[in-house]
This record gives sequence, structure tokens and C-alpha cells, in this order.
Amino acid sequence: MPGWWGSVRAILVSGGAFLVGGLVAIGGAYDKIKDVPGAGWWEAGAAAFTPVLPLLGSLAAILSFVATVAQLLGPKPVTAKEALTIVTNDGDRTRALAEETLANTALQGAESEQRDAGMSGQLDEILAILKQQGGVGGQQLETAARTVQQLAESESARDREIANEATSGDPEGAYRALVAEAEAGKRRNAERFRQAARLIAPFSPSKARDAYRSAVELDPEDVWGWIELGRLEVAYTSLAEARACFLAALQRVQDERNRSVLHNEFGDILIAEGELRLARAEFETGFAISERLAAQDQGNILWQHDLTVSNNRLGNVEVASGNLGAARERFEAGLAIRERLAAQEPGNSLWWRDLSVSYNNLGDIEVATGDLGAARERFEAGLAIREQLAAQEQSSEQQRGLSVSYDRLGDVEVATGNLGAARERFEAGLAISERLAAQEPANNAWQRDLSVSYNKLGEVEVASGNLGAARERYEAGLAIRERLAGREPGNSAWQRDLSVSYERLGDVEVASGNLDMARERFEAGLAIRERLAAREPGNSAWQRDLSVSYNQLGNVEAATGNLDAARERFEADLVIAERLAVLEPGNGAWQRDLSVSYNKLGELEVATGNLGAARERFEAGLAIRERLAAREPGNSEWQRDLSVSYNQLGEVEVASGNLGAARERFEADLAIAERLAAREPGNSEWQRDLFVSKAKLAQLVEAEGDTAEAIAGFEAAEAVVVQLAERWPDHPGFARDLVRVRQELARVRAMDRLG
Repeated sequence: MPGWWGSVRAILVSGGAFLVGGLVAIGGAYDKIKDVPGAGWWEAGAAAFTPVLPLLGSLAAILSFVATVAQLLGPKPVTAKEALTIVTNDGDRTRALAEETLANTALQGAESEQRDAGMSGQLDEILAILKQQGGVGGQQLETAARTVQQLAESESARDREIANEATSGDPEGAYRALVAEAEAGKRRNAERFRQAARLIAPFSPSKARDAYRSAVELDPEDVWGWIELGRLEVAYTSLAEARACFLAALQRVQDERNRSVLHNEFGDILIAEGELRLARAEFETGFAISERLAAQDQGNILWQHDLTVSNNRLGNVEVASGNLGAARERFEAGLAIRERLAAQEPGNSLWWRDLSVSYNNLGDIEVATGDLGAARERFEAGLAIREQLAAQEQSSEQQRGLSVSYDRLGDVEVATGNLGAARERFEAGLAISERLAAQEPANNAWQRDLSVSYNKLGEVEVASGNLGAARERYEAGLAIRERLAGREPGNSAWQRDLSVSYERLGDVEVASGNLDMARERFEAGLAIRERLAAREPGNSAWQRDLSVSYNQLGNVEAATGNLDAARERFEADLVIAERLAVLEPGNGAWQRDLSVSYNKLGELEVATGNLGAARERFEAGLAIRERLAAREPGNSEWQRDLSVSYNQLGEVEVASGNLGAARERFEADLAIAERLAAREPGNSEWQRDLFVSKAKLAQLVEAEGDTAEAIAGFEAAEAVVVQLAERWPDHPGFARDLVRVRQELARVRAMDRLG
């Protein structure tokens, strides 16, 4: 190795070589460019290193120079003497380490050979055993043996037990054990999917539906997995998909209680399809099972509760059929059981919640029959329970129940004309809805409830004549529903809600005189309803919604003077109404819809001057309403509809000059109006109907030339509307009615004085 002087000498030599090489390269470059104008030694230096070979040579010289400097300045290499010392001191240790490594390698090789031999021997032994047990097939048998070998070598004791079964004469048992473990794994995973579905359902029903789909695929024997999936398919996919789920559950059901639940689920689908007769049969079958179970063990609270559910289902069928008396009987039977359950277990909040639902159901019956005082009593009983539950348990569900009770009482106040009280109730419900929606912005159910609260207040504003405020409320509800529909486009319930919001805003535009804007709103709702009806033609609810949209657009066309377009819309509505009425003749709601369709076309005929055709349409509607009123004499809605038909036919007779026939119709109308007003003095709608009937008769007798009787008739009408305006001073309609009737009185009195 070179010493210090050798290193210095190497640096000098390599440095010199670097300088000489560089000068030679620059000189050669200068000779080539010396004749170029402006070229000098600096340009020659730049040119010298442009060719590749001179550049590489220079780089080699530079690298040689740098290496020499690094050798001089870096760590010093050992000398020969130092190397000898290292070998002497460490040689024994190095040789020992090498010998140990060789020995270990040899040992590992021996162990590997021994293990391979053992494994091969074990595999041969397993193969032989499996052959003795009747196993056949060369490759398949070897694969089976290797599988048994893997199980035998597993760290899992259960795996080793299964391997032992396979080699102890029971390969079928080993197979069953493995399949059972796999199935258990599926069931564990399915339960996870069910848990995930239950967790996400309040926030995203479509995700819950997808989770239940995965659950039933993994564990198709779980009956309730199919039931829960079916319930979601009803709301978010289609009735056909839901029915398939319930049929799958029915094929697997073994428990009688679950069987009764499924009859109820099938009944719900049939109601949605408008098949009330078949729905009643399903509910009655479910009721019979629940009744039998409850009789077997009267102390079984769950079975008693199921009996109330069946009664409520049958009550809902009767409501849909217009049989309010039968519906009341069912709801009261359910109420009696729920009162007993609540008395037996006063601390069970579920029983009290169910009791409040029964009060609400009966309150709805009272509203439908026009007995608003009784309805208020029922709803207030439900509210008292809800307030108590909300005070005891600060849960979102209890708060929501409280808001529902406020809304029910608000509806009663609207019907009685107490708009200020209605606003208070709806605002109390809104406060709860806003709070819940703010707590859980991702909870779709809370968001929808908020939109309902906005709509309720919008209805109050419409009734109060505050159309601007009504528009604001409805638009706030629309904004929520647009978000929900955008979040889950396949959710039919969200889509229908959106169509209802468009419908509400269309009504506001009609009342405001903005008919073009009203048309836009109604057409937006119609587009949604046409999609829903096309997606599921057998869903009667979608079909009915579609007919309502045609009806609303017909009203707009009639108001704008487009009578041909109006006729097209009303006839499209009639086609659907006739189809539904034929589908279920016992469905009072479908029959009433048909009478409304006839009346709309009758009004159109009046507008075109075709009084004969108008009479035919109105008489067709009257025939339906007479049947409904005879079937259910206590149903105030049927009675009021009947009075409207008499009124319309009376106007046709007036226009035709048949004043005697007109008087008969108007007097029949007045008789019903007087009965309803006497039955429910606090019902502002019935009272206003009475005012209108008296005013119509006053106009008729004036046309007959009896001024004195006309004055008496207008005075009687005035007396009714004075009471309305005094009792409900914030109702703008009553104030307008009072102004008009007084104008008529002044006019007739003036004519009487002149005559």
C-alpha cells in the first residue's frame, strides 16, 4: 500500500494529467474555431468538451484525481502486520462459527427429510384408511387425504377432532361437522347484517333493505329476516317484491304467532292494491290465530297485544271501506284490551303508547263522522298519555309521539274553524320536529316529520287567507322532500311526498290566481305520479294519486277557459275512478271518488251550456252518494256529499228554468245541512254549509218573485254567518261571507221598497 508520499505523488501526477489533458483539448478546439469572428480561448474551452471522446477523457482524469484525494483523506487501510494480528486473534472464533453453521444446516436438512418422510408416511396412512372406508377416485382421494392431514395438523382442537372422525370410520360425520361450522358462520354473518339493518334503518332505509337482502341470502331460514325485508320492500321497492319476501317467510314459518303476523303483512299489501275483500280475509285469518292463542293463555301479554294489532288492522279495512261503525267496533275492542294491559303493568311504556294510538284511531273515526267534540276528547286523552311518557322518558320516539298528538288536535281545530288554536298546536309540533331534525340531520324520518309540520302550518295559512305565508311553509317542506327524494331516488314514499308538496303549492297558486304557475306545480306532481303508477300498475294508491293529479289539472284548464283540455283531464280521472270502483265495489272511498269524477264532468257541461248532459253526470254522482249515505247514516262525510249533489242539481234546474224542481233539490240540501249543523254546533264547516243552503233558497224564492220570503231567507243566512264571524274572527272567509250576504240583503230590501 502506498504511504503518505506515495499518495501525494499520485495526486500530483493525476492533477498534472488533468491539466495537460484539458489544455490539449482546448488547444485543439481553438485551432478549429480561430477563424470564426469573435472566437477566443473562452469559446475554445466550451467547444473542447462538446465532443464525446474528449469529454470522457477529461472526466476520467477528474475521477482519478478525486479518488486519489479520497484515498489520502479517508480511513487508513490496515497494514500486513495488522491483518496478521486480526487473523490470529479471531480465527478460532470464525472457524467455530462456520462449523456451527454447517452443523445446523445439516441438522435442519436431516429434520426436514425426516419430517417429509413422516408427512409422506402420514399421508399414505390416511390414504389407506380412507380406501378401507370405501373412498374411491385417485386424485380425489389424495386431495381428501391431504385435507384430513391439514385438519390433523391444525392448532384448532376442533379441527383435530374432525380429522379423527374422518379417519375413525365416519367421513360423513366429518363432512357434516365442517358444513355445520360453515353454516354457523353464515348465520353469524347474517345476524351481523340484520344488526346493521336495524341500526341504519332510521337513517337510510335503502341501506337497511340491502343489508336484509344479504342476511336472507346467508341465512334464508330466518323467518323474521324475510318479514323485515318485506316491510322495507313495500315502502321502498314494490309490492311484488314484498309479497315474494312474505311468501318466502311463509314457506319457513313454524310458529303460529309468526303465521298470524304474515297474514297481517299480506293484508297490508292487499289494501295497497285496493283488494279490501281479500285484505279483510287475510286480517280475519290472522285475527283468528291471535284470538285462539290469547284464549289458550290469557296471561300471555304478548298474545293479548297481538289481538289488539289484529283488531286495528280490521278497523283500518273498515275505514277504507267507509264502514265507520264497524271500524269503531274494532278500534274499541282493541282499546279495551290495551286499557287492561296498561292497568296490569302501569310501568310498561309500550302499553301506554299503544293505548294512545287507540285513542287516536277512535279520534279519526269521530272526525270522519263529523263529531269533532268527541274527536277532541279522544285526541286529548292520547295527548295526556304522550305528555306523561315524554316527561318520564326523554327519548326521540316519545317526543315524536307527542308531536303527532299536537298535529291531531290541530286538525280538529282547523275543522272547527279555530285557526288560532290550530296554529298553536301545529307550532308545538313543529318545535319538536325541528329539535329532532337538528339532533339527527341524517335521520330521514325526522326530516320527513319536519316537512309534515311545515305543511300543517301551510294549511292553516291557506285557511286564514295568508297565501304568502302558506307558500313559505310549503316551500320549506318542499326543500326537505326534494333532498330526501334526491338522496334515495328509488324510495317511492319520498317520491310521493314530493308530489304532494307540488300539489300543495299548486293549490296556493290557484288561490292566488297564478294559474300558469299552478299548472307547472301540478304537472311536476303528475310526472312523479305517472312514474310511480307505471312502475307498479297494480298499486291502487298510486292509481288514485294519478287520478287526483288529472283532476287538479282539469280544474286549472277549466279556470283558464280551456274546456276541451279540461275535459281530457277529467275523463282521464274518470277512467281510473271507474276502474278502481269496479275492482272493489265495497270500497266506499273508491265509490266516493267516482261520484266526484261525475260531478267534475257535470260542472264542465254546465260551463259549456249542455245542461242535459250536466244533469246526467250529477245524477250519476247522486246515485252513488245516496247508496253510501244509506249504508252508513252516521257518516257525516257521506251525508255532506249528498247535500252537495242536491245543491248541484238544484243549480242545473235553476239554469234550466225549472224553479219548482230546483226548490226540491235545495230543500233536500238544506235538510241535511240543518241536521249536521245541529249535531255539531262547533263545526264551522257544517255551519257554513247551513249558511250557503239558506242563501241559495233565498235566491231561488227571489227568482220566483217572493221578495218578502227572500228577505227572510237572507236574514236567516246572515244570522248564521254572524255567529261564525264572531266565534272565529281571524277567519277571513267568514268575514267575506258576511259582507256578501249583507250586500244581498241591502239589494233585496231596496227592490222591495221600490216595488
